[in-house]
Amino acid sequence: MANTSRSLRSIPFPQLAILCTLLATSCISVASLSPEDQENADAKGLFLESIEWGRIVDVYDVDGNLVEEDVLIDHLITGSPIVSLVANAVTQKESLFIQFPEASAEFAALLFDYKDNLQTVSRRDVVGESTYDMVARNAAVRLNFNLPIDPSSVDSSSVQVFQGNPSGEGGILQFSSRFVVKNDSSTNTGHRGGILIDPTISQVEAAEEQLPANVIGFGESTDVDDYNLVVYIPTEIDLVNGVYS
Repeated sequence: MANTSRSLRSIPFPQLAILCTLLATSCISVASLSPEDQENADAKGLFLESIEWGRIVDVYDVDGNLVEEDVLIDHLITGSPIVSLVANAVTQKESLFIQFPEASAEFAALLFDYKDNLQTVSRRDVVGESTYDMVARNAAVRLNFNLPIDPSSVDSSSVQVFQGNPSGEGGILQFSSRFVVKNDSSTNTGHRGGILIDPTISQVEAAEEQLPANVIGFGESTDVDDYNLVVYIPTEIDLVNGVYS
């Protein structure tokens, strides 16, 4: 249990409707839309489609060219003659080197497979659930939406992460995470929007984003029957208290 964290919580509907695209930046909003996306938005609105987790890396090709930053990949990948994982001692970021040129079919196929083989998290309510999914403590979590997300609308007020023991004396407290908006990063083409929640924050990232450094990640799960990690996505405005809930 020491290396895992309990599942995320989200609003308990088959799909989560985000009814806040016209509200202020304390709520997630969509990015500029193509005509096709606009038609989808008009018909359906913004929905949370799925939740996945894996390892977050920067990807390089055989020539050392940076191909993509903050990529969510299969957490079980290990080094081999065709790929290598390297941790930067200064930035503490992990890099994946694929031993083929970026333009090659081999490179594209390998990267697709690494992105495609992620772990999923079932969306559950905190009331009435008897089991929760497990997430590795140093893993990054991606929220997949049906429409592209406006990066300027994502912060600790529009995506609220809490951790702790809900049955314990301290309860659950807000948890500092790094957020990265990665639209069109899922191998599922229906998932246009993506928000990465990265719990591990290097000293460099802490200085850049004014966050506390964290090399461990999420807190450990200490109770097999309860959750210890919660993600709230405010969707309504509380007119009485003037906050989003």
